[in-house]
Amino acid sequence: MKPKRILIVRLSAFGDIVQTLPLLAEIRRLYPEATIGWLVEEAGASLLEGNTALDVLHIAKRKTWLKQLKSPLKFFHAVAEIGSFIAALKAQRYTVVIDVQGLLKSAIWGWLAGIPKRIGFTPAREQAFRFYTHTHASFHPIKSTLHATQEFLSLLTLVEKHYAIPTVDALQYPIFQQLPPLSADAVAPFIPPEWLSNRQLEPIILLAPCTAWASKQWGRQQWVTLAGLLIEAGFKVVWIGSKADVAWFTPLFEALGQQSTQQRNHWVSWVGETSLQQLYRLFSSVDCLVGADSVAFHLANAHARNHPHQSLKLVGLFGATKPTRTGATFLPEESVATMLQTKEALPCMPCHQRNCLLDVNAMACMQGLLPQQVFDSIRILVKN
Repeated sequence: MKPKRILIVRLSAFGDIVQTLPLLAEIRRLYPEATIGWLVEEAGASLLEGNTALDVLHIAKRKTWLKQLKSPLKFFHAVAEIGSFIAALKAQRYTVVIDVQGLLKSAIWGWLAGIPKRIGFTPAREQAFRFYTHTHASFHPIKSTLHATQEFLSLLTLVEKHYAIPTVDALQYPIFQQLPPLSADAVAPFIPPEWLSNRQLEPIILLAPCTAWASKQWGRQQWVTLAGLLIEAGFKVVWIGSKADVAWFTPLFEALGQQSTQQRNHWVSWVGETSLQQLYRLFSSVDCLVGADSVAFHLANAHARNHPHQSLKLVGLFGATKPTRTGATFLPEESVATMLQTKEALPCMPCHQRNCLLDVNAMACMQGLLPQQVFDSIRILVKN
């Protein structure tokens, strides 16, 4: 019997939410008449609001509630809000919940809402699997040969008996479907008009240095060197990052400020100035994104998949995580993405740890990735 009401649970983080979108697309394809909901935390809701593949978006104010529960003045207000939130989940009468995140904070919602079929991975951190009624064997983040998006899709085998996991080139990313391209006037505050008119000779490159994991971080000096190489070769450079990244960029921009006036006229900063929706729409006006395993990279991957005719190129920098697991979902022959790692073989790669367990200052896996190597890949992709 086909499920009629399905809930996806993926609370955070931004990049993981983007990589869960193919699961949403597959559920909608398999069950076009079903009611599909998604449970997400406040921060990640902006990636899902208005999504035409979704029927219901449940936004859990988990962090706000935790703070309020510690306050005698706000305790009962938080309890009431949580109760209302659970009641709203119950009112949807979901019959299946798929918890992609595999944590206590994600697994508990399906149980609290009384959803009869609760699907997730086992073993899972924090004993989350104890809240599931149906479990799928977890994939080892290092040994697995599947992309993370394919691993999430494997949970559908517990819903659809003979479900076949698609190849990475067949994955779809339903996101921001109803947003029209930005007008020239809307783009102008971000990209100088003369840059846009001269893109064929001087392509525009987005550089996205910041990541949530310290182990994925390439050094500031490497980014400065790469920017210098790009500018000398006739590229235009745009720096992107969130408001939380502003402090990280301060010494980097100070170093860039010491360059010649001619070089300073060839780069701009969008750091802290764009929402994720704006960034996604601005991808149509640039030629290539260079970034580590981060939300900007995954969002660009989704854009490139959804708008292949616009030829957005991707260059990913990887060390602690595997390109085959969280890299761009493209076939090599499409030549629209290049995943880079240090040429020196390191026995600890990939470690899949937030922080380097050997030497956080050395970060050999990322520091061994040379700016010239990255520049050469950009030039091959974009100039060709």
